[in-house]
Amino acid sequence: MNALEQAKWEIDSNLSSFHYQDKVVLELKDSLSEQEFTLSGNGTYRICGGSETALLYGVYELLNALGFRMFSPDEWDLEKPAELEIKPLDIHWKPRLEYRGFFVVEARETPAMMRWMAWHKLNLWGAKLHQPELARQFGMKLRGNSPSGMHRAFADFLPPERYYATHPEYYALRDGKRTADMTRGDADNFCTSNAEAMQVFTDNLTEALEHGSLSDVDLLNLAPFDNGHWCECDNCRAVGNFTTRMLNVAYYVQKAIAKKVSRPVVLVVPAYHETLDVPDRPLPDDFDYSKVLIQFFPIERCYAHDIDDASCFANDNLNKNLLAWSNLGKFRLIIGEYYNVSTLVSIAAILDKGMAHDIPYYMEHGAYGFDYMHVSTALWGELAVNNCAFAAALCGEPFDIRDFCERRYHAAASEMVEFYDILRRATANCKCLKHYQAVTYSPERHRCEIYGLTYRLRSNSEELFLPGHFELDKDYGPAVSLETTVRLLGEASAKLQKALLSVSGDELASARLKMDLRRLQYTLDIVCFLYTFTKLRLAERQGDEAAVKRLATEWRIQGEALRKETTMMDHVREEGAPNIYIYKNGLTALLFEKQFDEYFHLDGEADLAANTKAGQK
Repeated sequence: MNALEQAKWEIDSNLSSFHYQDKVVLELKDSLSEQEFTLSGNGTYRICGGSETALLYGVYELLNALGFRMFSPDEWDLEKPAELEIKPLDIHWKPRLEYRGFFVVEARETPAMMRWMAWHKLNLWGAKLHQPELARQFGMKLRGNSPSGMHRAFADFLPPERYYATHPEYYALRDGKRTADMTRGDADNFCTSNAEAMQVFTDNLTEALEHGSLSDVDLLNLAPFDNGHWCECDNCRAVGNFTTRMLNVAYYVQKAIAKKVSRPVVLVVPAYHETLDVPDRPLPDDFDYSKVLIQFFPIERCYAHDIDDASCFANDNLNKNLLAWSNLGKFRLIIGEYYNVSTLVSIAAILDKGMAHDIPYYMEHGAYGFDYMHVSTALWGELAVNNCAFAAALCGEPFDIRDFCERRYHAAASEMVEFYDILRRATANCKCLKHYQAVTYSPERHRCEIYGLTYRLRSNSEELFLPGHFELDKDYGPAVSLETTVRLLGEASAKLQKALLSVSGDELASARLKMDLRRLQYTLDIVCFLYTFTKLRLAERQGDEAAVKRLATEWRIQGEALRKETTMMDHVREEGAPNIYIYKNGLTALLFEKQFDEYFHLDGEADLAANTKAGQK
């Protein structure tokens, strides 16, 4: 089935029960661009599109106008109206962002996920697929990585096991020696000033694009190692900062693609960690800026504050980088956000208000595309709010939480609007709680000091909290404390259970609320586990053996309950993916399983005296 056939199927399957399928006319129009459509009429509707995909978008726009909704890929989240909401329509839609979607590195496409994306006019997905024709059917642009991962291009296309023995000069000079360490995540990037190494690298890469594993990609991620190390030879240093070096790699790759690959391929180069700074040297005069996107990755950011909030250290510094790229006026940017970053592991963090501010701000400053990492493909629960708000913002449309709640929860709408207000505040500091954000930067911006409660608890850091931003019992505006987070999550749980009682007999609303309750309980269990362990660490330091014993027992019960939770982190990564162990259960989602098991002996009893003494050191 192609996009046009899908569009006709949507009309028949959704409108035939209303005897309305003959009231919609589809027309391809050369005067419209590839993703552009018009929708007009009053009772009888005409949809004109610049492509079959644009017609499909137009059909979904019509279904929304008539009262249909697709809140998530889950079967219970397709809302059909009792009666069609017939009204006059005159809509002309053209995307402000060329690429809109998700950063996906595994084959995780499902028919329901592809349909949800097209319904919401999203078009960016990963090129590693079980069913490539399914992604194309729904109009997806496919972005690929090197075969073994996003940050593995140098290892995949200049493998040291193949070249190092005869050509050590291809590889990084570090501490006076050529090194071929490309096994770790933070491995050594190759010597990018070596012309012969560059030629071999680009030859191998273009062969994969034309005939090999990358033959389906429209966009290609071209990234150095994650937190990797750069060659220290004089020639490499003379090229410029790390960003300039990476863009010079992109220059040679784009030249090779133009000669050896029979289709257009857009390169995506990350502005991330050490390459957040703009290039400090001029690029070659014939550098083709139309063939290279800069993906701005604000991984060190905070979600309690907007990206342009100067009062937030992490966001203020990242915003300065964003503005520097925007002010260059040469590169098109694709924003890579972290609304469900790996270590959040699909907790119910509600970020819709921040998206409503940040996404238009990014658009004002050069965004040409937008995605976020690690989207779940099923069992969304409250995450449907984030994803529907995300899609609306990318398409330049408002997201109305009240309309969302009225259509999704029916009689429980008012309760659920209040519920999301509570949950949004409770999870504002999710990055501090479960992931990390920047605290200070090194002079070269190659490394930054980071803060995250989970990390500091695991390492038993002396300072567990971030003064002025995330503390045990003191709030700072939207940056709420750990105790406030726990309290608000409890309030949200009570509100949600009350909402569930109010829809007794409403099968769809009940199914949606039950999934919301599952995800909220998972989130509450995670936060309470961290809260209890925080109090346990503090009790250890105070030498309070009675409190340590009591809290250790409580923590043990919470940890074992999380170990039994194996559903809420499903549908985020595929078996065999990097860091797949995180998604094994609720305890691994905290990266705590090994430490938790070491804290307690096999008989289930903690060595409380030893832990108390260790905590006092």
